[in-house]
Amino acid sequence: MQLILSLIVLWGSGGGKSDMATSEINNHHQEEQPFKEPSSRESNDKFDQAYAESVAKEIIESTVGEEKYEHTKTVEWTNQMCEKILAKLLELQKPFKYIVSCSLLQKKGAGFHTATTCYWDADCDQCCTIKHETKHLHVICTIYAVSIH
Repeated sequence: MQLILSLIVLWGSGGGKSDMATSEINNHHQEEQPFKEPSSRESNDKFDQAYAESVAKEIIESTVGEEKYEHTKTVEWTNQMCEKILAKLLELQKPFKYIVSCSLLQKKGAGFHTATTCYWDADCDQCCTIKHETKHLHVICTIYAVSIH
């Protein structure tokens, strides 16, 4: 399945490989069993998007707060945010490879457009984008969780 992502729109489109499940006939009762979607992953192995967004917001706010944009600190701030968010996600010990990307921009009225295209299994792989804005800057953080199962 392919997922098209931009900061404004996030949607998925089908077309990839999917697992098939069929009903079975029980020879003793001669009735059809209800269709049941295959469960390839335990519920505790799912990406917790709400948790990831919450952690990212907390870390972004604690890192930049209401700071004014300072060019000399941007590398430090973006690295700190990425590393702290990644560390919190790894503490969950879920079967994912994580990618954390943070962009920090001075708020001067200029436009910023970005897009990402991923080809992955939309049933297992996920992403979320967190936007944070202050009087002086914009932070855009994207977290990708790619299943290793």
